[in-house]
Amino acid sequence: GTYYEANLAVGAIDITLRGEANPDGTPAVTIDAQQQGRVFEMVCDTHPPPGIAGLVIFDTLIITGGAVAGNGGGVSITTCSPTFLNCTITQNSCTDNGGGVYVYHQAEGAPWASADVNFIDCTIIGNDAQDGGGMFSRSNGYNNGAQPSLVDCLVTENTASDGVGGIRHATSPGQT
Repeated sequence: GTYYEANLAVGAIDITLRGEANPDGTPAVTIDAQQQGRVFEMVCDTHPPPGIAGLVIFDTLIITGGAVAGNGGGVSITTCSPTFLNCTITQNSCTDNGGGVYVYHQAEGAPWASADVNFIDCTIIGNDAQDGGGMFSRSNGYNNGAQPSLVDCLVTENTASDGVGGIRHATSPGQT
């Protein structure tokens, strides 16, 4: 089914958001923001030192219809490390960076904090931004920075008005 929701906040708690699959294995559940904001936003706390970080999994979902003035049209992630399994992130837009996904590692004074987002068997398609139409990741220069990982993913047909259409990984000096 399709759920019309915008600006869904997900924190650093143990949670799995799992949709049903079609017979061919593709996602059958859509979360559509209908251009009323981004679909998901994750902001994890960096103070005080946490225990075990929450495990957040997005599984077998279509994330679409996000539109924002700023960063992260579909999904905005700040200093969190969720996993996306068999998700399609499509038809999202923003005026700045990361039309489909925006990953930001902001960890000044928090060496335990990370932004190691995992994408496994995902498709990031048809998103638009100023830069990083599909995905944009960056760091404020502390620790290892934003370290997204893509395994068996397809990133295609994303556009950018002034930069990279697919994936832009902006690093600080000394980071990779």
